[in-house]
Amino acid sequence: NEIYNTTWGPTDPQDLDTDDGGQKDGNEVIVDGTDPNDGGDDDLTSFDDDNDGLTNGEEESMYDTDPDNPDSDNDGLKDGDEVNNWTTNPNNKDSDYDGIEDGNETINCNYGEWENECTDPDDDDSDNDGLEDGDEVNNWTSDPMDTDTDDDGLSDSTEVNNCVYGEDGNLCTDPTEDDSDGDGVNDGEELTEGTDPKDSDSDDDGLGDGIEISNCSYGESENACTSPNIGDSDGDSINDGAEVSYGSDPMDTDTDDDGLSDGTEISNCNYGEDNNECTSATLADSDFDGINDHVEILNCIYGETDEECTDPKDSDSDDDGVGDGFEINTYLSDPLITDTDEDGLDDGEEAYLGTNLTNSDTDDDNLNDYVEVTNCIYGLNNTGSDCTDPTNSDSDGDGLSDDYEIDSTIDPMDSDSDGDRLSDGQEIFGQDGNGTSHGHGDTDPLDDDSDNGGIRDGTEVDTDDTNPNDSGDDFLDALDNDGDGLSNGEELTEGTNPEDPDSDDDGLSDGDEVYGFNNTYGYTSDPNENDTDGDGLNDSAEVSNCFYGEVSNECTNPDDDDSDNDGVTDYDEIVTCTYGTDNDKCTDPKDSDSDDDGLEDGEEIYNITWGPTDPRIMDSDGDGLNDHEEVVGYNTDPNKSDSDSDGLNDYTEVNNCIYGEYNNECTDANEADSDSDGINDYDEISNCV
Repeated sequence: NEIYNTTWGPTDPQDLDTDDGGQKDGNEVIVDGTDPNDGGDDDLTSFDDDNDGLTNGEEESMYDTDPDNPDSDNDGLKDGDEVNNWTTNPNNKDSDYDGIEDGNETINCNYGEWENECTDPDDDDSDNDGLEDGDEVNNWTSDPMDTDTDDDGLSDSTEVNNCVYGEDGNLCTDPTEDDSDGDGVNDGEELTEGTDPKDSDSDDDGLGDGIEISNCSYGESENACTSPNIGDSDGDSINDGAEVSYGSDPMDTDTDDDGLSDGTEISNCNYGEDNNECTSATLADSDFDGINDHVEILNCIYGETDEECTDPKDSDSDDDGVGDGFEINTYLSDPLITDTDEDGLDDGEEAYLGTNLTNSDTDDDNLNDYVEVTNCIYGLNNTGSDCTDPTNSDSDGDGLSDDYEIDSTIDPMDSDSDGDRLSDGQEIFGQDGNGTSHGHGDTDPLDDDSDNGGIRDGTEVDTDDTNPNDSGDDFLDALDNDGDGLSNGEELTEGTNPEDPDSDDDGLSDGDEVYGFNNTYGYTSDPNENDTDGDGLNDSAEVSNCFYGEVSNECTNPDDDDSDNDGVTDYDEIVTCTYGTDNDKCTDPKDSDSDDDGLEDGEEIYNITWGPTDPRIMDSDGDGLNDHEEVVGYNTDPNKSDSDSDGLNDYTEVNNCIYGEYNNECTDANEADSDSDGINDYDEISNCV
């Protein structure tokens, strides 16, 4: 129109006011009818009454706006600004129909990366993300100047329109939250990983997607992650969350490498005392008996029929007192038969005694082990209370086997049954006291004077050099200058003083010491040593003070420094009186277990594991369990009533078995938190709130 204007001639399309008269070319031609090429005729009298940047003529003729109202559409922008600056419609509050008035779009400049941008009032989708500005501001509260408001890698439009997520597949992600399900993985990453951005646990395994993707500490090399899309990442039939709860490895089908899959271990619960316990998926040897769980379950070669398996949740499957591992690997006994060699002694008893669990006659003396330890009628010429030793075929060391002595009514627990100073073996084999043949044949080990000639056999062969089997050559005129019961010749043999009846001044005559005369139990001692066994007690005191033992009528043995073989010398037992409730009692030197708690006195006094227990108090810590039960049975501290310091008495823990899935399990007296859940046993039992 400007170039081809036939009325006034062409005007400059690049200049609003070609004649520089003060009025725009369009107004001159259309409104005022003046010459746009003549500055002198420009009508400046009706320029702009409402001062909105448009002349009255423009408003009336060109834009149909109100020349008396600077903002004809009341959108907050002057009509002239809309026409000249924003190119919006001055008669429409929302020129781009995006739901936001033009004025608001130009003044609310708090959008974009730096929160200083305005939306475009003439563009309904200022950031071209597929969402109208009004929807973003009013409905989604997303940023209309940022295609990805939450920077999660998904455009705002994608987030609000792609509603295929969640349990029912009908949820959208939130364009203002980079992690719509709060699982620690932003929505864009979830789509990359193949997880559901509206389900914090996409595979419903009990572990959040974020944890599965980021916690890569599993597998053989401890660098593998679980899969957020597979409930059971290692395929062992236990979902990942359950494995983490159990402490097993969700990326290792056999966490403890025992040959059993974790799923098998956790689900196959038919072991233990009541056949309701599972093996541990994290311990290769669930019952700590030294045998792998897999071996216990599959190696079924034991029992009466050689086809039974040991119990992987019972360290002593046959309850004989010997752990399965010890039976199989150490003793080679049967862990499912309490008495492997059928000798009448349980395997546990044999292990304690040191006998062979697989041989009924350990020492091959033709005497059953049970018979040897129970037939205690020997000593004191077969009138005592001693048993033969099942581990020694010659219990008294006299050169004759126990079975031979018993068959011959010789005392197998007295090396010199008749007290003639020749051992029973020397008599049978015709030997002198040095073990050399004397040439006169065997003598009677049950008769101190075999030929009844009046002189003892030992004296005849060792002192007088006469024939112990010929009464006619007995030297009856032998002198005993000091009248101590030993002839002068015997004194020379013994090395005693023939002029002193008590050569060692211990209160016992030399003859009494040599032959065991004049003392209740026939104890012999060295006539040249006043303390024969070196235990600190005079020989006379030992054979005279007979008020020890079960019925307080026994003496200590002057030739044995530990008369009851409990590991404590007679002297210490008699002198050390610091035990009992009042700390004033001694142990009994003729009773190996003074308090009858099942532990020998020496085991109590010299206990290096727990420290000494009191050998005169059955239950040293007063917890209701005797010391033997604690040390041998439960491995608890016999000096501490609450071994694990959890607030529960040891007796209570091992006896109050009402817990667990079947209400038949006890808490562990050695573990303050028996189920390892972070709460100690006392708190779990007592805090019932």
